[in-house]
Amino acid sequence: MSNKFWNQDNVDYTDKCKEDMGVSPLEFEIIVRKQAHSIERIIHVEVEGYCVYCVAETTRGTSEWEFSIDFDDNGHVTGNYDIRSENYESNIPEHFAKKIQRTLMNKDIDNAFKKGVDDVKLAEAVNEHSRIQAKREATRTAERIEKERIAFETAKRQIELKDKENARTHRVIIFLIMLLVFLVVAGGIFFFFTERQHKKANEIHPPAYSSDFLEKNYEDVNAMFIEAGFKNIKLKTKKVSLIQRITKDEGDVYKVTIAGDEEFSKSDWFKKDSRVTIMYYTK
Repeated sequence: MSNKFWNQDNVDYTDKCKEDMGVSPLEFEIIVRKQAHSIERIIHVEVEGYCVYCVAETTRGTSEWEFSIDFDDNGHVTGNYDIRSENYESNIPEHFAKKIQRTLMNKDIDNAFKKGVDDVKLAEAVNEHSRIQAKREATRTAERIEKERIAFETAKRQIELKDKENARTHRVIIFLIMLLVFLVVAGGIFFFFTERQHKKANEIHPPAYSSDFLEKNYEDVNAMFIEAGFKNIKLKTKKVSLIQRITKDEGDVYKVTIAGDEEFSKSDWFKKDSRVTIMYYTK
């Protein structure tokens, strides 16, 4: 037993005997075990010297509690005892102590013990004690196995749920990858057919964004549109004032339109014969 003494104030002390009864520890243990055998709710007994440590069941047998009876009176057995109990309401400790006390005070039994130890009764008591211990150990083992089984099943379910979650995540990732591939392929096909359709309609892209031509030389801009494939290019001049000559150079482009569109990008489509107007400064 892991805890031999308890810090309860439930203590009973008797003072009926004063003299040493001359009972050896072995004789004392035989008396204790014989009396414990007659009390059904006491399921475990340990004897150390003249101290008795017990485990008892509740009335319904659903739980256990402990108590101790100390007959050690300064190294002797006089019949005096102390009781410490975890269960304040039960009278089992007091009943058991008085049964032991009455047996100790019975002179006939006392004399019988002095003649010799009853080895048969001791063996029976030890066997009964071993049986009870084995039963309790089997119960504890079964409870431990059941707890381990529940823990194993719980861990198994958690692993299965984790595996399902991982599989679901993998499926989502695969789906997204396939969707991305599909969109890329579909986009490529769409771009291919769109390009083909525009080219079939004799349409081309501008060589640059509309803002990229500003302040470039008009001749360079004209060459870029010719190289891009535009056929209808017109040049338009605008005289630079005296003030503008400080910041503007002759021949700088200040606006380009394609079919009247002043803001276009390189991805826009225009027919090759769309009118391109390049406007630049001149003195």
